[in-house]
Amino acid sequence: MMGMPDGFNIGESASIIRDTTVFVSHDARDWQIAGLFCTLIERASLEQIKTFCSSRDGDINCGHEWYDRIKNEIGASSAIVCLLTKHSVKKPWILFEAGIAKGAFPNRGVRGVKINVRVRQDNPFHNFQLYNCEEKKILSLIKELIKELTDIPSENEDVTIAIGRHSKAFFKKLEKLNSDITQ
Repeated sequence: MMGMPDGFNIGESASIIRDTTVFVSHDARDWQIAGLFCTLIERASLEQIKTFCSSRDGDINCGHEWYDRIKNEIGASSAIVCLLTKHSVKKPWILFEAGIAKGAFPNRGVRGVKINVRVRQDNPFHNFQLYNCEEKKILSLIKELIKELTDIPSENEDVTIAIGRHSKAFFKKLEKLNSDITQ
């Protein structure tokens, strides 16, 4: 596989693309933010898009090898979103996950969401168009994922209502979470 280290295999399930799965890459310390983001994607898409989040209960069961599971899930997902926070922006693991996705599937975009963080010029994510974690940008990302991964028409009224409702809940909970963290 081009761009991958010798002996590196993203797993057998990589050839089976699940049309509606988004892999959410994050630092384990941001598990609450990742959980909120996954819920937003799933509910705003009327449960048509599924997410994989390594820190969410049930996505990797106790006793299973997490490294292989993560590689397989990245390979089987149709989109990857990296949550860039003060915890994750400099961590090699986030870059590793993004690199697997980009190297294995060069035509599949790696989306980054900046959450209260700046991405320096020496960070590889600086080369990507990133979303700021603000309502207008996140709404755009959600609509983009729905259009790309589902057959739901963009003018679907139920989706428009769901996106509005769940994005407001996401930002309200994110604001509270950020407030709790800084206190």
